Formats: sequence, C-alpha cells, structure tokens
Amino acid sequence: GGLAPAVWCCAAFAPAGRGGRRGATPQLAALSSGHLCVIELTGGGAAGGAPSSSRRTHSLPGLAQLTCLAYTACGSWIVCGSEDGHIQVWGAQSLTLERNLVGEGARRCFATSPPEAEYEPRLIAGGSDSSLQVWSTPGWALERVVVDPPSGRAAIHSCSFSASGTWLVSVGKHFCVWRACLDHRGLLDLCLHQRLEGACGAIGLRAVAIRAQDDFIAVGSCDGLLGVWIREEGPPPPRDPAPEASPEAERHPLRHGRTCPLPGQR
Repeated sequence: GGLAPAVWCCAAFAPAGRGGRRGATPQLAALSSGHLCVIELTGGGAAGGAPSSSRRTHSLPGLAQLTCLAYTACGSWIVCGSEDGHIQVWGAQSLTLERNLVGEGARRCFATSPPEAEYEPRLIAGGSDSSLQVWSTPGWALERVVVDPPSGRAAIHSCSFSASGTWLVSVGKHFCVWRACLDHRGLLDLCLHQRLEGACGAIGLRAVAIRAQDDFIAVGSCDGLLGVWIREEGPPPPRDPAPEASPEAERHPLRHGRTCPLPGQR
C-alpha cells in the first residue's frame, strides 16, 4: 500500500509587523502529521484575484506526535508542542530547529504574550495534566508551573492572553481567569482570579478566545454551545477560599452574557 495522507492538526498566522518590519509578507505556519509548513501569502492580482503563495516545508523528526504550534510575539520563532512534553523552537525564516525544550506531560496549547504587555515576552504552554508552564522566550527558561488543583489531571485544551497581557484565560475541566503579574524577582506569575462553573455546555470545554478591543471572552464546548462573557467592575462574587487565589485588590468579575447552540447542533 501507499503512504497514508498527511493530516493537518493546527495552524497559526504570524503576528503583523513581525520583526519590527512594516508591510512584512503575511505568513502562515501549519503543522501536519509529518511536516512543518510555512506559507507566505503575497497578495492577489490587480483584479482582486486569489492571493498567490510560496511554501517552505521541513520534515519533522520521528519523535512523539506534535499537537500544537504558535508564533512568538516577535514573529521570529515558531514553537511546536508534543505528546512527550517537549517544545520545539524553530526559526520562522530559516526553518531550522533551534532548541528542544524538555518538560513533563503532553502539551495541548500555547498562548504568547502580546506586544503591549508590560513585561518581556512569555510563552504559556497548557498541558494534559492541568498545568500551565510559563516560559521566558528571550532565554527560553522555564519560570513557573501553575496548576489548578480542582481540575485534577484534566487537560488544558486552550488558553489566550488579553490584549494588554494582564489576563490569561484557560479552559479544561474548568474555565479559569488568571491575572498575569511580575513577582519581586521579575518572574511572571499567574494568580487565579476566578474559576467559573457551568461556563458553557455540559460536555467538555474545548476552546477560548479574548477579543482585543474590550476583553469579551468566547468559550466553546463539545456539545455545540458557545458562551460569551463580559467583564464587570467591582469584586467577584464570594467563593470558597483557596490557597491559589489571588489578592482581592483590582479584581474584575466576569458575567455570563449569552450561550447559544452552533448551527447543526441540538
């Protein structure tokens, strides 16, 4: 028999103006079962036709299955996570493997701090064991590993920063909102701000995203429901105290806005 066709598992666009260059060619990275592809979109023709593209491809080492990828905020690096906990760091232009970071537990998702954040670039790696790893991208040092104890060993399926870099949201067994702040040593800490029960559907949360303009949060679940949350001023509603809770100051609770089924779902 012939070779099995490649399966695309994830893709990400490079940040606009990467490397400080205005008008940089739009770039898309995509991860298949055997290759890392970088596609440069050069725009449509004068008649407004479909954009043309050029593609660079690199075969992946025959190691553990890769599960997720993301660009760093500067656009210079592409990071790929794998089932064995490793994080591969690739040069976005050269497509050479620069580093292989070793961690524990399969990686499920990434979030990169935005350029507007008031701290040096960070990479958050969500794991299959409910952990969030905080990596400092300038030196690729693991600064911290944060775990949400009530989530047990459930995987973190998706995470996302707010436009300011002040907030991080994650979904796994629970929908959690974290406050990102520097400690006295200059290391980035993630303090649990709020854990929301019944955030969306009853069957598994899978995806989360924050809108840059106003911090609206969209949460999707496996049963076809999509929840939209907004932020309100004032202290969050009372909850059982937990050692991982953040200080009471400057908290902004979230209010559930709307949950709706997706087309084709019951």
